[in-house]
Amino acid sequence: MAHEQLVRLSATSPRPEAKASTRQRVTKRRDALRARAWQDADSAELAQRDRWPEAAEGRVPVTSPHSRFRRERDCGYAYNRYNQQPSFLSDFEVDLLPLVDGARSIDELEAEVAPERRSEVGPALRRMIDLNLLRWSKTRIPDRAPTVEDLRPDAISAIERPSAPLVVHWEPTLRCNLRCATCYNESGPKAPIGVSADVVIPQLIESGVFLVTILGGEPMVDPHFYDNIRRLEEAGVGVEFVTNGWLLTDEHLERLLDTHICQIMVSVDGAEETHDRVRGRKNSFRRAIDGVRRFSDAGFDITVSLTVLRSNLEELEYMIDLSAEVGAAYMKLRPVVDSGRAKEQVETSEALSPDDVRAYQPLLHRKIDEHGGRLQFIHVSPLPTVGACFCTRDVSDTRYRTCRQGPCFIGRKLAYLRHDGGVAAHAFVREHVVGNITDAPLRSIWQNDDFWADVCP
Repeated sequence: MAHEQLVRLSATSPRPEAKASTRQRVTKRRDALRARAWQDADSAELAQRDRWPEAAEGRVPVTSPHSRFRRERDCGYAYNRYNQQPSFLSDFEVDLLPLVDGARSIDELEAEVAPERRSEVGPALRRMIDLNLLRWSKTRIPDRAPTVEDLRPDAISAIERPSAPLVVHWEPTLRCNLRCATCYNESGPKAPIGVSADVVIPQLIESGVFLVTILGGEPMVDPHFYDNIRRLEEAGVGVEFVTNGWLLTDEHLERLLDTHICQIMVSVDGAEETHDRVRGRKNSFRRAIDGVRRFSDAGFDITVSLTVLRSNLEELEYMIDLSAEVGAAYMKLRPVVDSGRAKEQVETSEALSPDDVRAYQPLLHRKIDEHGGRLQFIHVSPLPTVGACFCTRDVSDTRYRTCRQGPCFIGRKLAYLRHDGGVAAHAFVREHVVGNITDAPLRSIWQNDDFWADVCP
């Protein structure tokens, strides 16, 4: 039955013909995603050689477009908007960056550092090229040294706790065109608009935030949605957003192709009947799935985020297969949260037990083997949570990640900004507010010891 439904959905959801101008932008976006590092075509090959022939070929390392750098007390962080997450840099790599000015070859860079550290220059450059932060140039481009934001005066213990968040999840509004039973806040058609972006965005920029994930509510019903994206991107801040998929239409595709957004997460609650029941609106499933296909075809990396419930466990295999078929890049399994409107789902035993989680592990492992080349899996423990720590700790299979960020980011590199200006460690503990940006700057709230009370050890 699941296979028949999959085929029927594919047949009844035709892919719209793109305009010529749209095709050109899709091609450009796909090329950018494929290149990621904005490197020369042969740079990956060069990076594998024992000794790079840049000096003979006149090649010099330069900063990749859209890269940003932050120096902390004993390390650094960097971000390129075509990467998924910020990257850690060693103290030596941060010290090397000002010398990578587009005018120095590798030999000239080695001559600039202490003799005992010259052997570290090559590996440091290779790593930063692999992270898409630097690229090779066939010609020298003077005055291309990167700007490194120096936040050392505020740093506490930068490796574990930088001076300000690297990533912020921001809910500009709770207004939403649906009223989902699994919502971890009280979003809906009559929910409030949040604190003005004129208050929020300057603080995000001043704090040196690398990446903002816009949540809701439904971000796309916010009349300031595109203006917020523009303001953040003009300041060099990467942007992603989470949507229920209702508005992933051709019209919005045209507008989003003019942004630098690469990552979009679409939330679902099971197969069609289950999803429409939970969302409270007929055809919400088909519109979401059509949107995933449309935006995947346009070169966006789409994550299908499935809220795992007891009532949709039997639909898990179908949803994984469907996500792969419509072109999703990631499949995220997340819990129903004991917060907001979703509390009722926990109270009515829709939340999974540990035995339920263990029971579907073999299916998940089999699907990873089946779709692993096309669909990556992000697994969040589908158990109702009390503290901020919700990563699965007892899964030994390393073929999927417990969260996209790798090592846990919650409260260490990531902060959650509510619609009313309240700051929390994560959406799943959004009710534990430790400060408000209308009363104090984001950076000072982040450095408040109270902020760490709900962070996993």
